[in-house]
Amino acid sequence: MRFFLLLSLIHVGLPSRISFTGNADISCCTELEKKLKEIDRRVEINALQTTIVTLEERIANIENEEPRSCGKKNLALNKKCGQSSLSGCGFAVDGNVNSVIHTNYFFKDNAYHGESNPYWWVDIGSRCMVKLIKVYTRIDCCGERFRNIEVTMGKSLSSMQVCGFYKGPAAKGEIISISCREPIIARYVKVTMKDENTENTILNFAEIQVFS
Repeated sequence: MRFFLLLSLIHVGLPSRISFTGNADISCCTELEKKLKEIDRRVEINALQTTIVTLEERIANIENEEPRSCGKKNLALNKKCGQSSLSGCGFAVDGNVNSVIHTNYFFKDNAYHGESNPYWWVDIGSRCMVKLIKVYTRIDCCGERFRNIEVTMGKSLSSMQVCGFYKGPAAKGEIISISCREPIIARYVKVTMKDENTENTILNFAEIQVFS
């Protein structure tokens, strides 16, 4: 390809008689090299633009993919998660009701205190039609801490809608089901304790399961 481009440039851009002595020879080769480099640069830019367009199309296809029912299994098991404070969010999706999660707390005036509106979330990995979560409270103690719970779901953590609310308080070892009135297209599920009072506002439970 470069051979034919070279012939074309010689035919169009140079005189019919070329001297191969003196400065003319140097000028000839320099101009050809410049033109060839410019052609290579344009080819590279076009290839890059094509790649960008292809990636944009793939991203659009992913974002617009049809939500689906993702089966009857627990969608939250061993998935990525997070919480408002402290670590250990994974204990809520490890399949073990003997391990527990809790948010920040401290002891003051003969009572445990936490933070306002503590929360926990899970990324189920893909968008599904989610309609139900099950929460397993601690079996050893502190079931009553699970109260005033708002469950939200959405395609991202910044775009959520309410699925349901649990007033409580719960009891230890209780299994609580919270259903959405209508299934919600969601990848993220978030559980928030809607309580500004810092006394005993500790989000604390053993396991969460998410179902399509």
